[in-house]
Amino acid sequence: MNRKIVLLLLCFALLLVSEPVGVDEQQAEGLTKQTPGTYLDVQKPVIEGRELKGIKGVLWAQIPDTTASSYACQLDSLYPFESDIVDDIIPEGAGWVIDSVTSYWSNWNTFRNWGNVPNIHFLVYEDSVLASPHPVDSPFIEVVVPQANFTATMFATDTSRFRVDMELPIPVILPGGVRYWIEVQPSCDYSVNGQTGWMEQVGIGNLQESYNRFPFLGIDPWATATTSFGSTYEAGFILYGSIVSDTIIWDFETGLQGWTHTNGQPFPGGWDVEFSGIHTPPPSADDSTLWIDADAYGPLGADTAWSPAIVPNAVSTQWVKYGVEFYGSSGTYTDDLYVGIRTFTGGMWNAPVELKHYVQGTYFNGWDSVDVSSYNTADRMQIYFCYDDSYSYGYWSGVDNITVNGQIYVSSHDVGVVSIDEPGANILPSTPFTPTATYKNFGSNPETFDAYYQIDSAAVTVYLETVNLTLNPGDDTTVAFTDHTSGSDVGIVYDIFAYTTLVDDNPANDMKSQTTTINPWQVVTNMPQTLMDHAVVFDGSDIYVLGGYNGATSLDSVFIYKQSKGVWSRGASMPVDLCMFDACVLGDTIYVPGGYSYGGGAIQDYLYKYSISGNNWVTSAGTGEPAWFYACEAANGKVYKIGGFDIATSTLWASTWEYTPGAGWTKKTDMPTATELAVRWERNDTIYIAGGHDGTASPRFVTQFYDALNNAWTQNTSLFAYLPNTIWGAGSAVYKDTVYVMGGVYPSGSNVDTVLYYVYSTNTWNYYPNLIQSVYRADGIGVEGIGSGFDGIYLFGGSTGGFIPITDVQAAKVVTAGVDEDSDEEFLSYISVSMSIGKNEIKFTYNGELPKNVIVIDITGRIVERYNNVRPGTTLSFGGNDISSGIYFLSIEGDRNSTRKITLIR
Repeated sequence: MNRKIVLLLLCFALLLVSEPVGVDEQQAEGLTKQTPGTYLDVQKPVIEGRELKGIKGVLWAQIPDTTASSYACQLDSLYPFESDIVDDIIPEGAGWVIDSVTSYWSNWNTFRNWGNVPNIHFLVYEDSVLASPHPVDSPFIEVVVPQANFTATMFATDTSRFRVDMELPIPVILPGGVRYWIEVQPSCDYSVNGQTGWMEQVGIGNLQESYNRFPFLGIDPWATATTSFGSTYEAGFILYGSIVSDTIIWDFETGLQGWTHTNGQPFPGGWDVEFSGIHTPPPSADDSTLWIDADAYGPLGADTAWSPAIVPNAVSTQWVKYGVEFYGSSGTYTDDLYVGIRTFTGGMWNAPVELKHYVQGTYFNGWDSVDVSSYNTADRMQIYFCYDDSYSYGYWSGVDNITVNGQIYVSSHDVGVVSIDEPGANILPSTPFTPTATYKNFGSNPETFDAYYQIDSAAVTVYLETVNLTLNPGDDTTVAFTDHTSGSDVGIVYDIFAYTTLVDDNPANDMKSQTTTINPWQVVTNMPQTLMDHAVVFDGSDIYVLGGYNGATSLDSVFIYKQSKGVWSRGASMPVDLCMFDACVLGDTIYVPGGYSYGGGAIQDYLYKYSISGNNWVTSAGTGEPAWFYACEAANGKVYKIGGFDIATSTLWASTWEYTPGAGWTKKTDMPTATELAVRWERNDTIYIAGGHDGTASPRFVTQFYDALNNAWTQNTSLFAYLPNTIWGAGSAVYKDTVYVMGGVYPSGSNVDTVLYYVYSTNTWNYYPNLIQSVYRADGIGVEGIGSGFDGIYLFGGSTGGFIPITDVQAAKVVTAGVDEDSDEEFLSYISVSMSIGKNEIKFTYNGELPKNVIVIDITGRIVERYNNVRPGTTLSFGGNDISSGIYFLSIEGDRNSTRKITLIR
């Protein structure tokens, strides 16, 4: 009996048709919010307190009279009362972006409150190709609008009628020229909140009547309004948004803009957005371009850049236009660029189709295009640029302003990974970190799914965690997983994956991957000034940064970094502004044998000498061979100036000049291969030179060494292997008898982040983990004997490309914690200590074969005493009124680091 009563009430409501009043919304009565006492002008619909009509365009309006009939349309938790109404729209032009909707409702059967409606579904159905105009059974877009995104406003004269304004959480994009059927369906549980119906009226739209479906009343499948209700009703609604332009332009000014690439390598080994000017840019490029420069760095092989999927327009999708820079020079080097597409039809992606080939050994810079008109009836399309690098030489490619007509495809069900946020490309050894990634619901439906984070090492999974996420359309979330600690072995590479496993419409974005290297490099501080072409020296206690180029001119500055305080200070300025020079320390003096002065407009051929203890400069005569980018090194108690280039006479020097303190310059034997911009270091009174440039066109990879005791040069690969890469403008540092060559420039002109180190015992060069920042024309030093947290190799400043200096100080602190202490036997070969525990002072004798520096370090690693160039057999004493009691360490600097603990008692 109760069921019959409900059915009769429901039927009566469905069949109720009010007499049309014949007025539009502008003539309708005033409206009030559901909360009594608050009124709202009918002409200004509001969503979350914002007026719709002043900031959003009206795409389509079917506005019913305030007394129009309404018919059941609601998503009910009890199936018998679920009902649907759809009405058609045909977007004009390229299409519509719908972001807000107004609809009109009448309530009955004990309807209580719109506050009991948890959400409203906005659904879009395609038109049936078999019986048009007619909706298909299932929607292809369904957007759930939460309660916070809609406002129900009561008609002032009828408390059962409402206008509902809602803002879609994710815009709905509908291509133009196609019929769609839309539905606004509140989630309204009849048993809790009664019944609501969508207001409809004859003749308020495009004269195509609506369809409805109500299985409980036997209306299933769809039936026309005439069949169900006896009139050609059309649903009342307003759509807001914007007209779609079907021209898609990827200019890469905001990043990849949805493009992906396949080989997983960072730039330059893979496609990525970089500064346009790293090479000759494609035409009309702004600040950024999609580049690949795999010849400069990275594995050989192909990398393919894929566009986001687009929905082609059967009329306007004709050409893909783009600007391109392809540098293949000349010859037969096998670097190629391919352009093409792939299409999605029949529920699957088809094989890629090549449309253009830029052939190896050629060059092209300009606008170009490919014809895609034969593929514009596909469901979807992707564009690709494939760069195939199978010869390690200086070639590259860049593309920009890629233009095509169509619409970006938005999936109904699509979750994926936006980014891997932690760690980055490098992580310090034995360091805790929080694996972090961002996941997003790219589709148009709410989704609940599992998100994974995985770390592999040498194909073995060492970390795997998952969380369950629920995201509304368009929402993303950043997940911080359980902390993990990196391994201790420098150079280990982690393969990191963030992924989802939900079966969806777009598997291409289901996973992000990256490699992370256990890398000791970090930016430890910043210099007070951006610098390149400067010189850096270490006196065993403090670091001195001299002169350099700041991006505008050369400088005369002297910056001193005191590790004991961790701060920068200023030393006495150089006698002249200088850049493109070198320097070394011998005893208490820093030597600078000239360089280029912007202030003087020429190379300065003088020897500038800085007293460390006196903080003052003295100038003396130069060599008579003006040079920039020479090498300067101390060996055998003397200073050497080697090579360099004289810009005034275009002379590349092979000279070796020796300076004896107190005496002057002496010309020695020329080096076998003249060079500038080389790296240099000293070991056992032998000076090593590697790489460099010929001053005009050719970089060097040769190596050579100079025996300062015997005035003899050697260039022999069986004794000193050539560099594995042709490189110039690098920095070098010696740490624990190992030289490191850092950064520089390859023949292509690209600066690199590569670090090499040389093993004397095997005469081989090996790769060390890469720098944090690729630079060239920087300067490096090795620091020993200060203590943990400071000892290591350092690279100061440099340029990131062209003349763009930076302030970064990159360091790899590769020592273990604490001060190393050698055995008595090892130590006595250098220093004999009469008593390791003494009162007031402790005496010791240096027993080495050559003069060395001796330092005394306190328990914190701070140098408290320094003895420079101590000759064999010299007896020294440590102590004095200004030295407090405690534990200290004697240390000998040179080609090894030997340490002995001593204790001073007061």
